[in-house]
Amino acid sequence: MKLTMLWPIMLAVGADIAYQICAKSTPEKMNPLAALAVTYVVSAVTAVAAYLVLHRGTGLMQEYTHLNWAPFVLGIALVGLAGKFKEGELTEEQKKAAVAEFDFRKGMLVALFSGI
Repeated sequence: MKLTMLWPIMLAVGADIAYQICAKSTPEKMNPLAALAVTYVVSAVTAVAAYLVLHRGTGLMQEYTHLNWAPFVLGIALVGLAGKFKEGELTEEQKKAAVAEFDFRKGMLVALFSGI
């Protein structure tokens, strides 16, 4: 098997392993949205750095002119998935406490802000 076919598989497996380790190592007392915000900032900085190193054509701002709706909806969907995964790690008592403090308006604001 050629390396060009193998490296994407290795990258996906390695990324999943790193994700699982980091997800379990995040402090329980830390607000999940704060942890998610740090994750997205680090991801954005890493993506920009990778773009600047690997792409020597047009500028990054020029690339942004090609945006459509998909990256924004993907951002909202990722926040939803992160919440779903976090919910699976909660005990029944923690789930009941979370329902008691649920605020739909705040949730919609966070979802809209995360997608922008």
